[in-house]
Amino acid sequence: MTPVTIGLAGLGTLFYFYLEADKLRHLTAEADLKVREIDTELRNSEVFLKSLVVATINLQNNGVRSPSAYDQLVLSSMSARPKLITGFGVMQTPNGLVDRQWFGPYIEESLPNRGVKLPEDANYSLVELWQVEKYPELQYYADAIKENKYFWSKPYINAVYPVPLVTFAGPIRDRNGNLIGIVNGDINIRDLNLNQQIAFKDGGYSVFVTQEGILLGYAPEPNKASHLENIASIPSLKVVWEQIQYALAHGKSQGYFKSDTTQSYWVYQRVPSSQWVMLHSIPYDTVIKPALLLSFSLTFSAAITVAFVVMLFVRYLNRRMQPILEACDETLMGGDEQISAKDEISRLSIAFFNMMDRQKNLLQQLQQANIQLIESHRLKDSFLANMSHELRTPLNAILGMTEGLQDSVFGTVNDRQLKALQIVESSGNHLLELINDILDLAKIESGQIELDCAPASLPPIVQSSLEFVKPQASKKQIQIAIKLAPNLPDLLVDKRRMRQVLINLLNNAVKFTPTGGSVTLEVTQLPSILNKTIDTADTAQDYLQIAVSDTGIGIAPENIQKLFQPFTQIDSALNRQFEGTGLGLALVKRIVELHGGSVSLSSKLGVGSCFTIMIPCLPLSNSQTEIVTENLPVKKAELELSITDKDIKQDFLILIADDDDVNSKTISSYLKAKGYQILLANDGQEAIAITKAHKPDLILMDIQMPVMDGLEATRQIRLDPNLVDIPIIALTALAMTGDREKCLAAGANEYMTKPAKLKELVAAIKSCL
Repeated sequence: MTPVTIGLAGLGTLFYFYLEADKLRHLTAEADLKVREIDTELRNSEVFLKSLVVATINLQNNGVRSPSAYDQLVLSSMSARPKLITGFGVMQTPNGLVDRQWFGPYIEESLPNRGVKLPEDANYSLVELWQVEKYPELQYYADAIKENKYFWSKPYINAVYPVPLVTFAGPIRDRNGNLIGIVNGDINIRDLNLNQQIAFKDGGYSVFVTQEGILLGYAPEPNKASHLENIASIPSLKVVWEQIQYALAHGKSQGYFKSDTTQSYWVYQRVPSSQWVMLHSIPYDTVIKPALLLSFSLTFSAAITVAFVVMLFVRYLNRRMQPILEACDETLMGGDEQISAKDEISRLSIAFFNMMDRQKNLLQQLQQANIQLIESHRLKDSFLANMSHELRTPLNAILGMTEGLQDSVFGTVNDRQLKALQIVESSGNHLLELINDILDLAKIESGQIELDCAPASLPPIVQSSLEFVKPQASKKQIQIAIKLAPNLPDLLVDKRRMRQVLINLLNNAVKFTPTGGSVTLEVTQLPSILNKTIDTADTAQDYLQIAVSDTGIGIAPENIQKLFQPFTQIDSALNRQFEGTGLGLALVKRIVELHGGSVSLSSKLGVGSCFTIMIPCLPLSNSQTEIVTENLPVKKAELELSITDKDIKQDFLILIADDDDVNSKTISSYLKAKGYQILLANDGQEAIAITKAHKPDLILMDIQMPVMDGLEATRQIRLDPNLVDIPIIALTALAMTGDREKCLAAGANEYMTKPAKLKELVAAIKSCL
């Protein structure tokens, strides 16, 4: 029972504090309403007096000096005066205005019949003052000239009429900026005090003070306000006022707190327009008794509700417990530990801990399986890296020898032999493409591929992609049309990967289109669409739509989904008729999805197919014009470097470090034919020794070599001050993620993967030299 009792006591305490705070919030809101009323009256008084200034300046600027005109102005203003204003007027400077002031009933208290009675009301007087030279003796008159602004004065006792006043004053200037008078408007603090005798609904009393602590209103003793006493003179309120001043000094203009000195709560709020402060005292009993009574009622109701719910739960639990215990017995029947406890709680506890042990065992098995999966993944990566190296190394020799033979490096070849070499080169390049596709797909599937994204314009990518398929299309007399919408925005893409996507789609379109057909690549912008084919949040995004359509053989609807699976083609008949591994479209789909896009296909047997790519585009637009196939860029082969073999020094010395003799002979033979002198090294250690002995002009460094690999050899060369400036080109079969970065970090100037075209290798050598 003790926990239940503590819980109910805590709940009752929470109820009490909540109800207490809620009550004080209501009192604060009530005080805020009264402060707003006072603030509104003060602001209305300011507006009234400033309108009198405007009217006075208008008379002055129009040259009016007649007292009757000012009398008329005062009479017309009386009906609009706010109720707080007990006196107002214009105090002239020498040679300034005609001085006319109106005063309220307090003028009759000390100097009766001093002024001329107004005809509309005998209780008010319009007087003409003549002591202009005594005006500077008035504090608010001097302050208005000195500060040159409107302000509410501090409370004071009027010397002529012994009543407590607060005056609003400010300068009056003509159109030339010359001071011609001071406007003043008085508030009788007695009237202000009476306005505050409004009883709060919850009792207590109000106090109205300036920020210096001067009493403007004190309900228990109104005379203290009439004599402008300080709130600190009341012992019981001194501590309260100090606490309020501290809160005001720290930027808190409204709030409430509890005071044990006065046995009450205090609600305070600053009046914005005058910086006065209103306080309201609420006795403890007004807040505490209702809160205690209501919290007790709520706690008692909660206790009854909890008891009823517990009773229902116990009854329900008794009915449901037995089937649960029986299920636990059956579950643990095969375990080592049997449930021998009699009571239900103990049996459930034993069953729970037994299941925790089983879960722990399963978790250990899962961790072991994860370790095996990680090791399997590592072995797969190692296998791919080794296979890449082992396949690229002989391919480098095959394609290098073929390129050298075609360039007559090893002697003249006839036309028949040249055609054979072209077939060998084409087959070797096709094999290289298959290897690259397999490695790319493996990288994507394992999450190792990293996109090198940057803002890029699509038309140049389209044009360069077209160059790869143009020869094949020409052989089959296939017409390729490109339609690019004007003003296409840029894409944030990896240009090399996007070019790979377009080449795959165009290759497929040309491959499966009969002779004489047509292929069309069309690019349009789709603004602010919700592309439901992309598995992302449904947010508005601009996309570029790239559509590659053909007049080919088409695809049956049931086979469309198979196309995007790796190593999959439609059927054996197509496998025999058309070459390929089925990797191209799988790569296309995965690369596009890595860019945040999607790929879709529409096709009809015997009519043709249309592959559609959706790629998010950047908001910035570039001015593009529609491009047609006739305006194609020049082929790369036609853009060779302007440096010719005749421009090369004949005594350039190049070191080739490679443990494969075939590769070394292939590259060295080609370079010798181009006029270079060659040195050979079989491992990294030998490469360092030859470099130190002969100081070659450039080093072609293989990476995987015996004794010392190419990375370590490069590092050792870079540590030698005499060799640090020798250009090094890493020429390697390592083409996995991070291999390029490792080579450049070791000190290589360039990185090229095998098999490398010998012409491109020569261009790289020329660039380094």
